[in-house]
Amino acid sequence: MASGPSTDTSMASGGATNAIIPASDTSQSNPASSTALPPVDPKSKLKRKKAEKAGKFRSEVWLHFERIEKPVFETVDGKMQQVRTITCAQCKYCSTDLACDSYENGTSSLRRHIQDVCKKYPGRADIEKGQTLLGSDGSVGVGGESSLAVKLWSQDRCRVAVVEMIVMDELPFSVIERKGFRHFCSVAVPKWEIPSRRTIVKLFLKMYDAKKLELRKELKQHSVCLTTDTWTSVQNINYMVLTAHFIDYGWRMHKRILNFCVISNHSGNSIGKLIETCLIQWGIERVLIISVDNAVANKHAIDYVRKKMVNWSRQPVLGGKFLHVRCLAHILNLIVRSGLTMLDRSVSSIRNAVKFVRSSASRLELFRKCVEKEKLESKKICVLDVPTRWNSTFIMLETSIELKKAFSRMADEEDSKYNSYFDEPNLRTMMGKRMVL
Repeated sequence: MASGPSTDTSMASGGATNAIIPASDTSQSNPASSTALPPVDPKSKLKRKKAEKAGKFRSEVWLHFERIEKPVFETVDGKMQQVRTITCAQCKYCSTDLACDSYENGTSSLRRHIQDVCKKYPGRADIEKGQTLLGSDGSVGVGGESSLAVKLWSQDRCRVAVVEMIVMDELPFSVIERKGFRHFCSVAVPKWEIPSRRTIVKLFLKMYDAKKLELRKELKQHSVCLTTDTWTSVQNINYMVLTAHFIDYGWRMHKRILNFCVISNHSGNSIGKLIETCLIQWGIERVLIISVDNAVANKHAIDYVRKKMVNWSRQPVLGGKFLHVRCLAHILNLIVRSGLTMLDRSVSSIRNAVKFVRSSASRLELFRKCVEKEKLESKKICVLDVPTRWNSTFIMLETSIELKKAFSRMADEEDSKYNSYFDEPNLRTMMGKRMVL
C-alpha cells in the first residue's frame, strides 16, 4: 500500500510496529503511543529536553539505536586484559558504535548520525528520492504478525536488490531476461522498468569493485591467517583457492575467500608465486600463518612465500619461523586411514555392497523396497565413502549397520547378481551364499 510523505502515525496501531516516518510528520505524532518516531524537529528540542527531564518520555532517537556493552582492553604486565566495559549505542541500520553517555555525550551525536551520516537509514528522503511504501520490515511481532515500516521505493533500489538476489542465489545474469521473471515483476512490481542483462552486469561489477575496496581497507587493519588448497577437476583443470581468516576488534571471527582461480600446475613455485601475487593485490602485509596440507609442494610454496615476505616492510613474526602450519584435519585423516588398513577386508566388503546398490537406479529402487519389506525404522539410504574424508567411511559403516537386514533380503531376492558383483571369491566362500554385514 502506497502512502505519501505525510503518512500519519496512527497506522502504527498502538505502537506495535516499527514504522519509520519522515521528519516532517513528527509534529503530528504522539511520542507516548508511537514506537517509530524519526528525529524530532530542532524547534521542539527545548520542549523535548524538558519533557525528558520530567520523565515523561524517552528520546525517540533510541528507536534507531540499541545499547551494547563494549569491552575496553589495556596492557597489564605485558598482556592485553579487559579492564572495564563502556556503554555504546549501536545503529540498527549500519552497526556503527557511538558514545552515548547521558552526561558527557547526550543524544546529539546519535541524532546527527541518523539525520546526516547513516546511509542505510530507510527514512532519509534526501539520500534517495522515491515513493514511500508501507510494507513488512521482515521482523515478526509477539502475536506472529509482521511489523510494518514505511520504505522508499525507486528504480535504483530494485536494480540493486535484483543484483543481490543473483549473487546470493547463484543465478545466471540471463534470469533478468527470462519470461517467468518478467511476468512475476509485471504482477508484483508493475512500475519497475526491468533493465537489460548488460545493465545488471555493469551494476554487479560496480558493486564488486566497491566491496573489494571496502574489504581491502578492512584487511589492512588486521593480522590474517591464510589457508590454501589446490585440486584437479574432472575436466583435468587445476584450481587453487586462498582464504583469509581474521578476528575483528569485537573478537568476532571472519572468513573471506580472496582468490579462486586456475593454476598452471601443482608445483611449489607456482603455488608460492600465486599466493604472493594475491597478497600484493589485496595489500596484505601482516600474515601470521599459512595453513596447508602435508603435500611436499606446499612446503616449497611456503618457503618461497617466507623468502619474499622477509623483504617486506612488515616482516612475518619471528622471521616466518612458524609461518607454515600443517592442516590438523588432513593429519587426522591420514592417521585414521592408516588404522583402517587393519580392517581393510571388512570395510572393503561393505564398500562393495554399497557400490552394488548405488550402481544403477533399478538396484537402488530394489534396495528401498527391501527396506520397506523389512520394516526398518531408519530413513537413511546407503552412502559411499571418499578416500580423503575418514568421517565419510564412518558414516558409510554406521548407515550399513542400520540397513543390515535390507542387504540380507536383497541377497535373497537377487542372489546371483548380488554375489557375482563381488570380486572377492575367498570372502564369498567364507560368508557362504549370502553377504552378511
